[in-house]
This record gives sequence, C-alpha cells and structure tokens, in this order.
Amino acid sequence: MKEPPSYLKNHAKEPVAPGPHELLLDGTWCGHGEPDYAIFEVHDADVTSLGLHLPSGAPFPALCAVTAFRDGGAPFFVYDPRHHPASAFTGSEKDHPWHPAPAHRCFSCGAERFRLAVGFEIPGDSESPDDTSWFALAVQCTACGAREGLFDDETA
Repeated sequence: MKEPPSYLKNHAKEPVAPGPHELLLDGTWCGHGEPDYAIFEVHDADVTSLGLHLPSGAPFPALCAVTAFRDGGAPFFVYDPRHHPASAFTGSEKDHPWHPAPAHRCFSCGAERFRLAVGFEIPGDSESPDDTSWFALAVQCTACGAREGLFDDETA
C-alpha cells in the first residue's frame, strides 16, 4: 500500500471489496492524467460507517475540504488541501476557514452514513505522500448500498 497524506495517516487502510473504491480503480478521475495514484478506504478507530461533510461552496478563500466522523467521534479531515504543497489553499487556518455543508445524505435513500474511499493522483516528480495533484472521493451508503463518485478537486 502506498502511503496516504499525512493528515489521513491514521484513518486510511487498504480497500475491502466490494466497496466504493471500485469506482476509483480505473483512474479516470485523475485530472492531470498521471498514471500513478493511490486509493484508500477511510475509517475512524476501525469504524467504516461514517458521516460526511463536503465544502459549503463558499467562495475562495474558504477551505475546499472534506471531513468525516463516526457516531460519537470528532470530525477529521478526509481531504485537507492545506497540506498539499502545490495547492492554492496551502497556508494557515486563518487564511482559509472551513465552512462545511450540512451532513451529506444518500441520493437514493436519504441516509447519512457511508463507506468512504479516497484517491490521490501522484505526479511523477512527487517528493512526499502530501505531494499529490488530484483528489477524488467515492462513497457507498451503508443503508441501501448506493454508490457514487461524489467529489474531486485539483491539489496542484
């Protein structure tokens, strides 16, 4: 397994099939067309049924990030572009405040818990796990099983 970005280190593991990671396997989400990418399943203390907050859509400089949380757990960043060295969001929290949208709901059944898979495109000149060029998020509803490629963003 490749190494996840630093902020996701304690929340990433090898994907388990079947799962949302299967939507990312072909790499078509890689916005720069790099041949190398890494895919991880997201967990919190080994819990894989997670709630999710996408960006609110507030204009720049609001942070374009994604957080997840388990029942009774604190939210953690699944995607935090401030850690990716080539991102326009690299900098302090003060410069890029986080304004999350309400908890994401399944497009099919309205449930709010998902299995999450994340993908990071890795440029050929990458020097660290944080040095990526694209991010993608795929989810699978734990209530009805519906899957969707939900969000992607350029990190370089």
